[in-house]
Amino acid sequence: MARPRSDKVRIKTVRNRTKNGTVYVYERKVRYNPENGYDDVLESRLVGKILPGSEEIIPTRVYRRSNGGGDGGQPPVPPSDGRQENAGDGSGSVLAVRRHAGLTALLEFAGKATGIDEDVGYATEESRDGETLPPKVAALLRDRIISLARFWTGSSGMAVNHVSDWQLTHDLPAQLSEEICHELTEETGCNEQMIQSYFRRRASREQKGECIAIDSTAHSVYSVYENHPEARFSKGNDKEGKGFPVVKHIVLYSMGSGQPLAFSQQPGDVPDVISLVNALKELKSLRTKKPMAVADNGFWSMSAGAELFRNHIKFLVRVAASDGAWFRERMDEMLPLLDSPEAILEADPGIRGISRPAVLELNGKWAYKTANHEKGESYIIRRRVYLHLFLNVQKRADEENNLGRSAMLLKHDLEQGRLDELNDAARRQALSLFTLGRKGRNGTYSVTFNEEAYHERLKRCGVFMLMTSSAKLTAEDALLTYRKRNRLESYFESERRCCDASRERVWDRDTARGRMFLQMTAMGYTEFFYTKIREIKAEVQKHLDALDNPKSEEGKLLTSLRSWLANKSLQEILTWYDCIDVIRFTDRNTDRYDKLVKKITTETLRRDELFLSLLGMKTGENTT
Repeated sequence: MARPRSDKVRIKTVRNRTKNGTVYVYERKVRYNPENGYDDVLESRLVGKILPGSEEIIPTRVYRRSNGGGDGGQPPVPPSDGRQENAGDGSGSVLAVRRHAGLTALLEFAGKATGIDEDVGYATEESRDGETLPPKVAALLRDRIISLARFWTGSSGMAVNHVSDWQLTHDLPAQLSEEICHELTEETGCNEQMIQSYFRRRASREQKGECIAIDSTAHSVYSVYENHPEARFSKGNDKEGKGFPVVKHIVLYSMGSGQPLAFSQQPGDVPDVISLVNALKELKSLRTKKPMAVADNGFWSMSAGAELFRNHIKFLVRVAASDGAWFRERMDEMLPLLDSPEAILEADPGIRGISRPAVLELNGKWAYKTANHEKGESYIIRRRVYLHLFLNVQKRADEENNLGRSAMLLKHDLEQGRLDELNDAARRQALSLFTLGRKGRNGTYSVTFNEEAYHERLKRCGVFMLMTSSAKLTAEDALLTYRKRNRLESYFESERRCCDASRERVWDRDTARGRMFLQMTAMGYTEFFYTKIREIKAEVQKHLDALDNPKSEEGKLLTSLRSWLANKSLQEILTWYDCIDVIRFTDRNTDRYDKLVKKITTETLRRDELFLSLLGMKTGENTT
């Protein structure tokens, strides 16, 4: 008969070997838990490390303890220096810990307000390959995903090798280290059930009928072993022109909330429209109404349009005169109608817009063979589209001035014989706007304006066109929808540089998928703050317009907040609140580290409290 396990506190030594061969030696205080059937770790102290090829334990430097779950990569508790402080009852050693609590409180609020934390928790509880994860394992996985998302958001996208230092002064739900983060990307990348469950949860929170913005971003992959078959990404045209493998991420965003809903990975050498079609097929499990793709200029081509119609994808896309003669002819027909007072839009009187239906002919090629046609055989399709032509009055004046200034500079360069020194774009513009006479002995030309070409450019200043397959969108609706896409585009660009997304530090495609999932979770936090700040700016302006005396105390406070938000980036705002600290006093003699006192040591300005109130956070009490 086995001897029953004792519930006394025991000391045991644990050796943790890392991928590079270094072994970290921990000394842990443990106590057997008969209910769970394993030891509970009461305290963990790092004794030292053993380098590869050696058996000698090298003592390591001491870190401060950071609050959080898990003990992988956990900084040890510093040894006592012998000094005693009163805990309030005249006895016991007290440990005082200070943390930056303002930023972590904002991140915690964002996770709850957006439902990201709840959705991650729901997704991690799902089964994997038919097997349900144990509750403690699922909870730890949830806390680590949320912690990494908050770290990337709060640190402006630092690389994961800085997470241990950052967490010394910031509390997160789970303790992280560089090794834990790499293991997390592998775990999430292979758990497709969790990823798809998270996608469905995020999509179910959006309103029905919301448009979806599509963002296609190509990333060069640097740390890939070419001789490893599972590590090969498709070769593509990377932006740096160095021949690196490229992976393309198609991200679906809600036009209503700005939240990322889902993503799809596609080969880097596949055209955008094919990637979009493949992504929408892959993401059918979202169970949402069929989305409308909202894309900017550069996306459209006749072959792209044929694919969109052939796959029955609704779209709203910006087109230009350079996209073909058919668009130039339609623009010329509709331009005189913009001078009518009926073209003034109610939402923005500085914009004029008109709408006209048209029949568009597209050439395509069959992708498969049937009884009626061969694979690759050309076909012509005719579809009804709706054209919305707009004129921005202010932008027209600016573009007319820029066109005149650019034309005079080009004329001066041509008269000085600098045609060969111009770049390709400037050379094409010069040859279209001017007629060059015979070259003189000194290498100069006689230059005269091509008035027809100049007026052709002049009449399109400030003019742009949107084309859609939806008959329900009016000119005003189409403009407002596209403006949302433009606002999101600026954030897409900033997000490409945040969440540690500038490099794909992964070894294979599965890990890359897990990394993208974690980055998309962090993007949800970022988008929440961007959206709320836009709403706060609009609300502050509304209150200022309603005030009888803008110079009153309330007016000065609102003006101060408006100016502060207008001149600060999101990261500067988050860093500003990072100055709020909290001090915790802990009794070190007890088995559990009970919090005796919790106090915020810094004050906030009235402007800061107003911002937090408009954001939706409770003020006047400690929320950290």
